[in-house]
Amino acid sequence: MKNNMKAIGIVAEYNPFHDGHKYQIETSAKSFLADVVVIAISGNFVQRGELAICDKWKRTEMALRNGADLVLEIPTQYCLNNAGVYARAGIEIFKSMGLIDAISFGSEIGDINLIKKASSLANENKKEINDIIKSLNNKGYSFPRARQIAFNRLSGDKRLENVLNSANDTLGMEYLSAWNNRPALCIKRNGSSATEIRNLIKNGSYKCGTLPKSVEEILFRNISLSDYSNFLKERDKNLFEIARFEILKTEANMIDKSPQGGEGLGNRLIKSAIKARTFDELIELTKSKRYTYTRISRLIFQVLLGIDNFDYSNPDCIRVRGFIEQGRELLREMRNRKDYEDNEDSIKQNLDIVTNINKYNKKENFDFEIKATNLYNAISDNNLEKEHELRKQIVKIIDN
Repeated sequence: MKNNMKAIGIVAEYNPFHDGHKYQIETSAKSFLADVVVIAISGNFVQRGELAICDKWKRTEMALRNGADLVLEIPTQYCLNNAGVYARAGIEIFKSMGLIDAISFGSEIGDINLIKKASSLANENKKEINDIIKSLNNKGYSFPRARQIAFNRLSGDKRLENVLNSANDTLGMEYLSAWNNRPALCIKRNGSSATEIRNLIKNGSYKCGTLPKSVEEILFRNISLSDYSNFLKERDKNLFEIARFEILKTEANMIDKSPQGGEGLGNRLIKSAIKARTFDELIELTKSKRYTYTRISRLIFQVLLGIDNFDYSNPDCIRVRGFIEQGRELLREMRNRKDYEDNEDSIKQNLDIVTNINKYNKKENFDFEIKATNLYNAISDNNLEKEHELRKQIVKIIDN
């Protein structure tokens, strides 16, 4: 039987965690009177098709020191795909718990009713929207622009363009679609963007105090800002060299088998790899009006990790990355309710809860995550043995 704790779930990347994220957590918990905040977070590779600014364990600690109670992992295969795949993975993790009462997400427009309208339109007109998008793709339109046109044709509501123009609102639309009309909050975003902060750190112009103090302590632990800036630049060079090598040794038809491939992108990417001199230039030479920057970037990482015909139905288990005391209590409740039946959707959920891969009897489920971490560490020039996935322990912040 469920305890009296109210829990709210947030799908996030925290790349890095900033004051806007802290505001969202605090406002969400206060608005919903939640006792527990659960975060489903990406790993070392994020949905935009990038290396995270720091590893997933540091980003887990950032969340736990700034309002999160329990942090769960979204597997890398789902993160390196489109917004719909990524969003559904996070929401399915929450649904499988059987203990999340509501979800919250950041929004540019801050109008949940408008985002719900866009979500309903997408759900109720899937075939029509897909047909319009396919037709426009064949004429050279990018997927985002083709989808905007499809929504306008079917709804006539120009305001929906505002939803589709924002990555956060588009994700919100996907969250609501997967959450199936359960309670949800959208919190209007404020403050600097994570992209701006990453750029400031990379070019060495970051000013201390921009991020929460605890985040700065974690991010710049044992390294100065100038050294971190140099590290990120060197990492980009390593990424380009590894990516160019892998692309040039891979057949074009194999590249096209990647989820973000097809339509001759394999040949296009190989030609770009021959000409490019940086990772950013590699993407710029490959992208076009039809193929967006993020699609190409995700495609490159899918090639690096050998992602092709992966089954994107639902995650196989719930992996715990960290918790504080309240989160540990919710974990106990999860273990007591492992066989959970969602009566509303008639979906039987029976996902294993994994806190230690080494003790898990289906360890092979994490073979891909191990490969992804090895690649991240190799590109980052980390000690592969010391930073190996199997040597990492979950982050516990428990008061004695």
